[in-house]
Amino acid sequence: MLKVDAIDSYYGDSQVLSGISFEVGEKEIVAIVGNNGAGKTTILKSVVGLVHPRRGSILFKGISIEHLPAHKISEMRVSLVPEGRCVFPLMTVLENLELGSHIPSARKQRKTNLEKVFAYFPVLASIKMRAAGKLSGGEQQMLALARGLMSDPELLILDEPSLGLAPIVVGEIFEIILSIHRQGKTILLVEQNTNIALSISDRAYVLSEGRITMQGKGQSLLHDDRVRKAYLGL
Repeated sequence: MLKVDAIDSYYGDSQVLSGISFEVGEKEIVAIVGNNGAGKTTILKSVVGLVHPRRGSILFKGISIEHLPAHKISEMRVSLVPEGRCVFPLMTVLENLELGSHIPSARKQRKTNLEKVFAYFPVLASIKMRAAGKLSGGEQQMLALARGLMSDPELLILDEPSLGLAPIVVGEIFEIILSIHRQGKTILLVEQNTNIALSISDRAYVLSEGRITMQGKGQSLLHDDRVRKAYLGL
């Protein structure tokens, strides 16, 4: 579904990514793990058109997207759930969700998609008229995920969904992510919690200083001594 080939991405004159290549197959969960500052979020921004690589290519379903603007990539049903949740605090839960269905294909199915996300997140249905800024961190993360699903994406991209959440809430969030995946959704996951990311992923890539240094099946990397020492403290 997604093929990233040898991309170099920059912020101004500073190179952040060097020769990044990876693939995401249909109905897979693929994880990208690494320490803070490794370039994980920049990879996602490059995929969704917020950063344009200077070299390399990005293909989504065989179509070149590396130079497309972000709104065009969104219209291809690629949805990013950003780091830090980024809900609109003064708007209600329902208004935040409606904003997630801004692309033409999703506007036509807004009612159906609302029913789907409320099935995944019943707590949001019960507080749909509450201001998003008054929700707990866990509820805001659920809202961010639900908003990302409102466009009925073919590729759902998650940036650090566990960030700032209590361990028990992290468990709940990832159970929902797995449930979404079991319904056939393709997921690209960036996550600093290496243990949980590798545990649930079909395949994974390890990123260090803007380069991919290891790749393989999630479970294989989880039990690799180099990964355990560098990222799991074992």
